[in-house]
Amino acid sequence: MNASNKTAEFDDTFGERGKQLIYTPGNFYNFLPGLYPSADGTILIYGKYLREAFTPGFSGVGRLLKNGETDTTFGDTLDGFTHVPEASSPLWATDIAKTTRFLFLVTPTGDKVMLSRFDLNGKSPALFTIDTMGSSPSILGLADDKLLVPGTSQEGGVLHRRLPDGSNDSTFGTDGQQLFLEGRFVESWCATSNKERSLIYVSGMADNKGFITCMTPDGKVRSEFADEGTYRVETPNGSGNRCRKVVVTDDGGVLGLISVDGMEPGFLIKLTPEGVIDENFNDGNPLTLAGTVGEDLALQTNGLILVAHFSAPICGISRYLENGSSDTGFGQNGHLEFEKDVLSSIKRLAIDPDGNLLVGGTEGSITAILRLLIG
Repeated sequence: MNASNKTAEFDDTFGERGKQLIYTPGNFYNFLPGLYPSADGTILIYGKYLREAFTPGFSGVGRLLKNGETDTTFGDTLDGFTHVPEASSPLWATDIAKTTRFLFLVTPTGDKVMLSRFDLNGKSPALFTIDTMGSSPSILGLADDKLLVPGTSQEGGVLHRRLPDGSNDSTFGTDGQQLFLEGRFVESWCATSNKERSLIYVSGMADNKGFITCMTPDGKVRSEFADEGTYRVETPNGSGNRCRKVVVTDDGGVLGLISVDGMEPGFLIKLTPEGVIDENFNDGNPLTLAGTVGEDLALQTNGLILVAHFSAPICGISRYLENGSSDTGFGQNGHLEFEKDVLSSIKRLAIDPDGNLLVGGTEGSITAILRLLIG
């Protein structure tokens, strides 16, 4: 594998020389690149997989041990995997939340979102639906096993808060729903929060323009942020764009991963806690990514910024300093590229409890998970 230096080495204790191929029951096609590292060292992977031939497949979740092997104490049939009950979908589970008692998966299905609940070992499944749209919905676990799920409606953006039994939390907004960006067509969602969960950020695209909206935990738009609570992303040539992910930095700033319509490279922006461009990040300019498509964004505990990107046929990872400069000690002048026999696509990044980098992607028709030792 051509990705080894002092700041990015494959972890030989994981899988085969740092790479774990995922073989689900029957060894059929699987797409489980989503990553959720747990404090005990196990790794939840999620997406979609087949259990039987000639079926459309199911959104599902699996669990790996710290060494990358399948955890056979997990799942509805104790094979390390479980899937959404009673329903299949052509789309994959796009996000996962782990609360005190439950695991929740979220899957888009056209004009609805499926919300699947399991116990912490992938058993006792239950299925709920939310009458909302989202091309790539996310989910945010809260205290008391409550959930936030952003979506869209005919009135604009909507943030749903659900109780663990799937019902609306009537103490939130109007019968569990809070509207924002009213009167706009909103899609392609992401939600995150700062460490104290005192602020919530939702992002995506509204009227063909990326946005980041800051909200309080009770669903109220924080008007002090940006322009009446929302920052709208501009591109130099006016192309359509969307904010695919937001990450809150230790200084309270907000990093946004922006994708642009067409074949133009994506970019990163950083906002101050007040929602204006941070002039200390790349001199206040958008930071153009190495690949055409920015797939995911993660933050190391030391503040270094990792971006997964793809530009056919090459996928890779770039690392930046807190000020937006390339970390030239990482890979080749800040960029790490993977040969096709290592990864044919890259979808997710996550930092595990030991500070190692987990990379979720595919090799051909099956999932490949990498673990890298990073300085």
